[in-house]
Amino acid sequence: IESTIEVNPNSIDKEKLSILKQGGIHRISIGVQTFQSQALRLLGRAHNRSQSIKAFELARAAGFDQINIDLIQAVPGLSDTQRVDDIDQIVKLQPDHISYYNLIYEPGTPLTRDKEEGKLCLLSDDEESVLYDKIAARLLAVGYEHYEISNFSKQNQACLHNINYWKGGEYIGCGPSAHSHWRGDRYSNIADLHAYCERLEEKQNIVDMREHLDPLPKARETLVMWLRLSEGVPRGAFASKSGITIDELYTDEIDELIGHGLLEWHQDVLRIPIEKRFISNAVYSALV
Repeated sequence: IESTIEVNPNSIDKEKLSILKQGGIHRISIGVQTFQSQALRLLGRAHNRSQSIKAFELARAAGFDQINIDLIQAVPGLSDTQRVDDIDQIVKLQPDHISYYNLIYEPGTPLTRDKEEGKLCLLSDDEESVLYDKIAARLLAVGYEHYEISNFSKQNQACLHNINYWKGGEYIGCGPSAHSHWRGDRYSNIADLHAYCERLEEKQNIVDMREHLDPLPKARETLVMWLRLSEGVPRGAFASKSGITIDELYTDEIDELIGHGLLEWHQDVLRIPIEKRFISNAVYSALV
């Protein structure tokens, strides 16, 4: 059984780690984002480089042998040297798992406003693609497996709950704002902590949003998510999971994507070619 908790570098200490360890948590995910101080300030993060390194060292000392570090690719305003330094620091620390996601510009945030007003020095798509390939090559060279579009792990250290999501598995989320996928429905809990606790005490409904997933849209969503995994989507496993074959689900879309080099069949497994992973959104858009 995998039990993971996410922590910020500036909010963790020996005592908290000891409590987490005793409570049965054995996987820690540290939200580092970047080791560059100016970028952390730009992102509105309250921690700094030394706190990130210290948090990792404390987690190791507390006996956690499954540690993930979250990083953001293509943070605006960084030099090539600083971007390389982020990777160098990761290689030095040797976490068991690395999540390397693109920066998401949420509507209404100061960062998004700066982007819209042209105040940020952004990488071009080509520059981001080159950076993505550099990151992957460096991590592969030191023993990490690139098992998912944005995730790397040491051998046998892939994130189990994420693999469950990507293969269309069900899950139950507990707590305010938690999301669940259960018995064909997707739903989320109310966000307000006080209201959430009150409703629990009064045995009232805590669900804020619920939608039923029809079989065909759910199957398409499952295929798209599953394609994030480097191992690809086996024909038989997908049919067993979804109750429909890939060929029945799509008529021409798969062949068209194969024709453009964005998908390939390999021994009855549908997958995105390694060199096309960075532009995988084009595949997802065509299949949803």
